[in-house]
Amino acid sequence: MLRRMTQDPEVFAAIGSATSPSFSRDGRTLFHLRGSGLPQVWSLDLASGDDRQLTFHDEKVALLRRSPVDDRLIYGIDRGGDERQQLWLLDPGDASMEPRELTANPAVIHDFGAWSPDGAEIAYTANERDEAHFDVYVQTVATGDRRRVFDGTNLLSVAGFSPDGSRLALVHDRGYGAESLLLLDLATGDARPLGSPSNFQSVRWANDGRSLLALTDLGGGNFMRLLRLDAGTGSASVVYDAGERDKSHV
Repeated sequence: MLRRMTQDPEVFAAIGSATSPSFSRDGRTLFHLRGSGLPQVWSLDLASGDDRQLTFHDEKVALLRRSPVDDRLIYGIDRGGDERQQLWLLDPGDASMEPRELTANPAVIHDFGAWSPDGAEIAYTANERDEAHFDVYVQTVATGDRRRVFDGTNLLSVAGFSPDGSRLALVHDRGYGAESLLLLDLATGDARPLGSPSNFQSVRWANDGRSLLALTDLGGGNFMRLLRLDAGTGSASVVYDAGERDKSHV
């Protein structure tokens, strides 16, 4: 027997949530996205519990990434859920600074990838050259100057800068089981595959810059394992294997 709903749907739509937590550089503040219909950027003082709303857009904020050297924040918004995301910069430590657009082409999807290790640049992919294909861009945060460093095909995402800032790890997605991990040399523009096509998630550079960690089913059948991939040879070693189960987070 069906029971009649006793609460209006608006009650459930108004339930708030907090996502994308990121600690400040000194660990005393937690930046995060919060809201019900249109999440915005907030800060939470962990000692006092005081919170503060930092953005006031009439669109939802969809991502949040803190600089590795200070508390500057990159966040992304689109228009009406059209997924054509634009990237914005916010400096919570500068009360006089309004959020600033880093990209401003509403016809283009900008998929944020990573901050450079020194916090001077960001890398992202965008389908500006061709709507069906994503290219890789590196942009100087202070000036807005950017350069296209790699012409891609299909879906392409930036996993991160190497610790010395000389290379980018990219994931080229041609469909399930056909993702390739690429290493892009920013000086030469050469991109070479690392390992064979499979599925890749949560790709991260190791601190020494000699290897990468990734959740992947490379060489593991149907299940995702945490592997370490040598950046020079592509050889893989298992860091964690959950057996007949997927490892889903790093």
